Amino acid sequence: MRQSETRPRTLQSTLVEGLDRYSVACAAVAAVAAVAGHTERAEAAIVYSGPENINVGYGSPGQLYINLVTKQVLTGHNGASLPGWDVNPFISSPNEFIYTPAAGELVRSASQPSTSGDIAKLTGGTTINGASPLVTATTGAFLNNNTAGDWVGAGTGYVGFKISHAGVNGGNPVFGWLQLSKTSTGTPTADPTGVTVVDWAYEDSGAAIAAGATGVPEPSCLALLAAGAMGVMVRRNRARASA
Repeated sequence: MRQSETRPRTLQSTLVEGLDRYSVACAAVAAVAAVAGHTERAEAAIVYSGPENINVGYGSPGQLYINLVTKQVLTGHNGASLPGWDVNPFISSPNEFIYTPAAGELVRSASQPSTSGDIAKLTGGTTINGASPLVTATTGAFLNNNTAGDWVGAGTGYVGFKISHAGVNGGNPVFGWLQLSKTSTGTPTADPTGVTVVDWAYEDSGAAIAAGATGVPEPSCLALLAAGAMGVMVRRNRARASA
């Protein structure tokens, strides 16, 4: 009876197998950590509206009301009869305004320190939280008479806000951003559709949020780790089959 033949193990094959086992183990540990981290973050999340692109038309303050939580958009109504709205943007010659109910606040421009001064045009990444210069904008403008303030001229920027809803964060305030796009004039005579509400987001735990942050995840870390581990296993199986 012939004794079964076995190939001698080389230093290279031993190192490869050891590296493969280490890679699989690291992938497993990282996967567990990723799942644990995801579970922890599930209690707080950025809620993103997705692209909305709502045109702000010319008219009195009672033309456009937006609930930033339900994404309900109402036009041609009086805000007093619409509970739950958060922002009321409108154009009234020659100004563009954005109002909030008494429970809502907007981030005020540092260059316009008056109580009802211009609303700040924030850049992406700006932190919005309780330390921001907030103002109840029941009569607040994000652009004053097209000659002064952060929103003069064309451009896109962010409005920071603080709102409260019974079904969000236990009714406690949350912070978020509203992205606006404006043409060079935005005035009703020259451009009656010159302002657009692009999208918005808020952090539902009451934590700070960066202007422009959407919370939309990158390709899943867990999926990438699983794919890497699968590749290692496939390579090991092929090596064994050819041995």
